[in-house]
Amino acid sequence: MSTSNRRPGRPVRATQRLSVLLAAAVIVMTAGALPAAQQTTGADARRVFAPVPVSLRVLADNVHQAAGNGNSHLIHTSEGNVVFDTGNAFAGQADDHYRLLRDAAPGPIRYVIYSHSHPDHTGGHPYWVAEGPQIIAHREFEEELRYVREMAPYQAWRTAHVFPQLAARPRRAERPQPPAPIAPDIRVGDRDHAFELGGVRFEVLDTPGAEGADNVSLWLPQQRILFTGDTTGFIVPGFPNIFTMRGEKIRRPMEYIRTLERFIALQPDMLVPSHHDPIVGRDNVLAGLRRVRDAVRYVHDAVVAGGVLYVVGGWDMRGPGNDSAWADTVLALDLNGGSAWREIPAPFQRRALAAGTRDGRIHALGGLSREAGPVSTVDVLDLETGVWSKGPD
Repeated sequence: MSTSNRRPGRPVRATQRLSVLLAAAVIVMTAGALPAAQQTTGADARRVFAPVPVSLRVLADNVHQAAGNGNSHLIHTSEGNVVFDTGNAFAGQADDHYRLLRDAAPGPIRYVIYSHSHPDHTGGHPYWVAEGPQIIAHREFEEELRYVREMAPYQAWRTAHVFPQLAARPRRAERPQPPAPIAPDIRVGDRDHAFELGGVRFEVLDTPGAEGADNVSLWLPQQRILFTGDTTGFIVPGFPNIFTMRGEKIRRPMEYIRTLERFIALQPDMLVPSHHDPIVGRDNVLAGLRRVRDAVRYVHDAVVAGGVLYVVGGWDMRGPGNDSAWADTVLALDLNGGSAWREIPAPFQRRALAAGTRDGRIHALGGLSREAGPVSTVDVLDLETGVWSKGPD
């Protein structure tokens, strides 16, 4: 199928299109994870957003992970314990995480570190705060938390639309703990924060990235273990959500690339995200990080071709009870004086795709289609002739 762009352009509302060239969510690589019996998702893309049962995993002699729809971690030392993220409030698993981790390691909870302010990482706070730990978070944590909470009524239906399994989860018999305020005692910003506990060195890193301005990561240099929260995105390694997901604040791709380069320089032997499985083995970790870094840089650099900004694919979420409108055009804006977007007909309707330019052509790769869900289709637009063709799947 081919379509020409030789037709008059007309102004359109580009802000309705949620999937710009940076809004790519194609999995880049799946490698070097835990043995199959311990994996929560494996390589089956259909299970990425499926409910994940709670389990306890030992990542090192003193490192325990409570896995689920959001992972919690406890690092044990002879002078007490450090917790990194406390579980998912939405999935109703945070209390199980607390019990599993407290049973796994004796001793007081000295610190709780939050990778960022999203509720799938802070859901267990009421359980842990009762023990009086010091709370470590980014200096932007409280502002981002305020924003997320105030936007909750607007974002709730959008989240349910993208993650329908959360609305369908079974109700728990146990009543959850009442909410507790999260007030950081130590704020990480322009400088990292390092401390030692029981002979273990902890380095809390300022790592803005795929989940907003308040991301921190935890580095254990003696064991070369890197806890990233969602800094490396929801799927590791995969293309992150570097766009205004659900109407959130902008996420900056070049900031994210610098964070990935910092991770690469650390040479981790294990990368532990707060969703899904750790990546084990330095070669596997570095290969994944480099591939994601290069993919983000490529898409960032390809946003503009020949002085024209292109927006490919996307959908317009029109609110509860209304069908979403899927785009069937590419939007183009001349940055050299153009004031109106024009539309170029496209032979597909997809969102969450990746797009880039090469040799005068735009390549639209993969994404989610309206009819078939995840696809590996590649469509190519010749910018000189305006004709679409098929690329390799």
